[in-house]
Amino acid sequence: MSFNKLLSNAKAKLDTVLQKKKLSQFPLECPNSILFFAISNGIDRAHIEIATGKDFDDSWKKGIEALKKWQIKNWYKPTWLRVEVINQIEALSWGDLKLRLSKAKRNYFRFGLSFTPDFKTSMLEHELYANAVLYKTDSSVATPNEVNLKNFSKRRFRKELQWPKNDDALIYRFQTLAVFTDGKETYEIESEGKNSGYRKIEQWDVDVVTDLIETSSNYLARQVKSNGFYHYGWFPCFDRPIPTYNALRHASSTYALLEGWEVTQKESQKKAIDQALKYLTQELIKIVELPDGSSAAFLVDIGDEIKLGGNAVSILAYAKYTEITGDQKYLEIMEQLALGILFMQKSDTGEYVHILNYPDLSVKEDSRTIYYDGEAAFGLMRLYGITKDPRWIQSVEKAFDYFIENKHWQAHDHWQSYCVNELTLYNPDPKYYQFGLDNIRDHLDFVLTRITTFPTLLELMMAAQRMIERMQNDPKVAYLLEGFDVDKFYRALEYRARYLLNGFFYPEVAMFFKNPQRILGGFFIRHHAFRVRIDDVEHYLSGYVAYRKYLLAQRTYQSEQLVMDREKLLTTDYLVKTAAGKWAINPSLSWKPTGISIYPLMFEPGHILIARGSDNKGFMTEQVIQKLVAQGASGIICEDAAPFIGLDVPVLEVKNIRRAVLALGAEARRLFDGNVIGVTGSAGKTTTVNMLGHALSCFGTTGYTKRSANLPIGIAWNQVNMPEDSKNWVIEMAIGQMSMNSKLTRPNVAVITNIGPAHLEYHINTETIARKKACIMDDMNAGGTLVLFGGILHKEVFEQKAEEKRLSIITYGESDTDDVQLLEFTSNDLKFRLFDEIVELNIHLPNKYLIYNVLSVFATVYSLGLDWKKLVNTFSTFTLPEGRGQSILVEEKDKVFHLYDDTYNANPLSMVSAISSLSNIENPKKRFLILGDMKELGKNEVSYHLELQNKILEANPAKIILCGELMEHLWKNIEQDHNFSTIKKAWYGTVNEVSSNIDSWIEDGDHIVLKASNSMGLKKIIDRLSRGC
Repeated sequence: MSFNKLLSNAKAKLDTVLQKKKLSQFPLECPNSILFFAISNGIDRAHIEIATGKDFDDSWKKGIEALKKWQIKNWYKPTWLRVEVINQIEALSWGDLKLRLSKAKRNYFRFGLSFTPDFKTSMLEHELYANAVLYKTDSSVATPNEVNLKNFSKRRFRKELQWPKNDDALIYRFQTLAVFTDGKETYEIESEGKNSGYRKIEQWDVDVVTDLIETSSNYLARQVKSNGFYHYGWFPCFDRPIPTYNALRHASSTYALLEGWEVTQKESQKKAIDQALKYLTQELIKIVELPDGSSAAFLVDIGDEIKLGGNAVSILAYAKYTEITGDQKYLEIMEQLALGILFMQKSDTGEYVHILNYPDLSVKEDSRTIYYDGEAAFGLMRLYGITKDPRWIQSVEKAFDYFIENKHWQAHDHWQSYCVNELTLYNPDPKYYQFGLDNIRDHLDFVLTRITTFPTLLELMMAAQRMIERMQNDPKVAYLLEGFDVDKFYRALEYRARYLLNGFFYPEVAMFFKNPQRILGGFFIRHHAFRVRIDDVEHYLSGYVAYRKYLLAQRTYQSEQLVMDREKLLTTDYLVKTAAGKWAINPSLSWKPTGISIYPLMFEPGHILIARGSDNKGFMTEQVIQKLVAQGASGIICEDAAPFIGLDVPVLEVKNIRRAVLALGAEARRLFDGNVIGVTGSAGKTTTVNMLGHALSCFGTTGYTKRSANLPIGIAWNQVNMPEDSKNWVIEMAIGQMSMNSKLTRPNVAVITNIGPAHLEYHINTETIARKKACIMDDMNAGGTLVLFGGILHKEVFEQKAEEKRLSIITYGESDTDDVQLLEFTSNDLKFRLFDEIVELNIHLPNKYLIYNVLSVFATVYSLGLDWKKLVNTFSTFTLPEGRGQSILVEEKDKVFHLYDDTYNANPLSMVSAISSLSNIENPKKRFLILGDMKELGKNEVSYHLELQNKILEANPAKIILCGELMEHLWKNIEQDHNFSTIKKAWYGTVNEVSSNIDSWIEDGDHIVLKASNSMGLKKIIDRLSRGC
């Protein structure tokens, strides 16, 4: 790969990154721009050039010149390039920095350092790690290492650096924005949060996980020598081998390698497996005569130790080989190893002895680590699965009595999770399931918050997931899940699976260490000097293999399960369970409702009717229900069945009708496995929802909010009635009760269109609105996406919430820093930038605010990993929803004119949008505005109306009609403004007065925009004019 190609790729990506993220102001004594260029040939530690300049272009030029000069001098052929630009600098006293280091876990200090303000001897974060500059083995926190700093600086800067002697001395800590390229692919490097320093993964999915498995399996296979012995591990900072061995980990790593090979089927891995198993069988396992004259096999480790876990993981490796290949050549040795485990079990208690001496089998240690107990039980269960010999499961059952009595679940051990999952496959005794739940119940917060990758946590979760999934489908034990937070469990599982990626040696990290090729593709333990050991790789690999199976199961069964699960929601028994009710009149066996209706206008034949409750609010009255039953309703849900007994339809009686409807909506969401997009904002919600529904239909059936039912009951109704084969849901979410809306919807993408003065009668000010709108993210899982209008008021409120929830952010708008940027638009054409791509499409929309909605759709589709290019022609068939700017052509005998119906609702934002749309009418003489009051604007309602005056002038209308008490204030100003002297204008107190006079105002070719709050009733004028009466 040519060096120029690497530079070109990096520059293009870095330009994109810098467009999105602004650099902070640096201290005055520091250079204006500071860049680091790290190049590596993949064999040696990266060479790094520091370039400073008056601006980015200046420092880039200087850096390139220095790099090329060094490259030519050293005949160097780089294959990797990482470029970092400092975006934050903080000057600290040495005393203050030491205090901060003392609070940071070792190798978790996420900053670079410079001893001088000119940054000529500055050190990147990864340089500090890769040279152990802040690492001492006897300290658990970041600790300055004098010797390593001295050696590093001599090699790096050709002079010795020392830590400051004076606590008042200044030292500069910094953070960077970065990109990495290998010539084929170029990646942005995450710059914030726990994933910082590693490539940005745009789409975390089964394909990424499969690549990890293939790469790490290759790494593990490379560690097997020709004689079957492993390279045990490496300390990568200085490329030193770990000078010990562990026979147990030889066996367990071979088990993990077998799991990886099952996925990859690579011959090189199979060869390594055969060599490792041969060494295990011939060198590490010994046959020993037992006191009763029989024999058993034992794995003998260093120091002539027989470890209980060693026998267990050897069985696991042989059993996995047998399972994959069908070859039973290791069956005899497995049974001999199992007999060894039985020999180490105390007959009176079921407890296992952990360590024996070889060869006399005397007890060395009764107990060493709880790992061994779980390993032993797991190994025996795997063998039982092959042979069904009752001795093995009986030993495990006896051991579990001991585990339960001694509360082994308090250790939250992953091996116990494995074995209890296996045991309950064959013996579904509730006490075992209870043990399995207790093993993880109080550990979920740890899984969600632990700063180290802790790879066994994913193994723990994946084994538990398989058990929980069975429990959910088994009525005999499902009750045990009551009080167990299943949703939190899955959030923790997904978070840990993604977080483990921070322990993978991608080239952009490996390049800073002494021998990148040695560690590339392996997994490391960060707080142990980035140690790479075969058992470390083993745990990451096993966890990801299990996670991949889980993802594949989700993907394979998603379509068929989706329909099955959605269909069961409105079945006889499921309704009783979900709504917490009882049947007053039972349905027939063939009963199959098609949905629910909460209001008469929403009714369709086949729907279950929701009756008004004891609070006498909302839903349907007895009279309405009687009428709709005659029109084909399929049933009734009510608090009191008595009035409906004679209607000859099934009747479900519940304690609280509102809670029942919310429960049905929540369950519908739980059963749905597709994409859920939540949409909120002060204006444009309904239009955006309709646009998204239209656009996402390209990718499969898409359900979206009907009738703008955007409060909890309406959302629940919509979710229950979504098409059963939906792949996507788009849910409109109002500010009212947003936290509950979020719980119901649990979106994986949240779209926020804008913030403006709306409903201020209830929400005080726009910041309050922003904070309430931000609650749309309350129940989003880490890894979701916030699609945010870049010019939104109180943007920091949304960004802070997204950071707290660990969400990605995609912005759209007109700024160069927006990810989706509007470049040009006319009444028929649109041009915008979608990250690095320029997109052009034909679209007819009346104003810029609707164009913004289009940008949000592209941002959303991009965030879902779908092919956004399919959308280019989609909008040609899109029509605006009624009352949201819909164009209506009216043809009368003597004139033809256009109505633009924007009468559904109004606030200052949407009013300005409607007024500005008039500018798209080419002939100013045909521009006609009819504006009514904006309601619910609180104490500043008059001023919000007065502020429209200049916007109306900018639109340059020929005619204006204002209507309503609030618009009268604007009218009085307009009457006195000479700029309006040439405009035909009038004010009317009521819509009926407008309707009575409008005919004389309309001329041939007019384009009439009507806008007001819904309660004003301007829709009556639309209806009358469009019907010609």
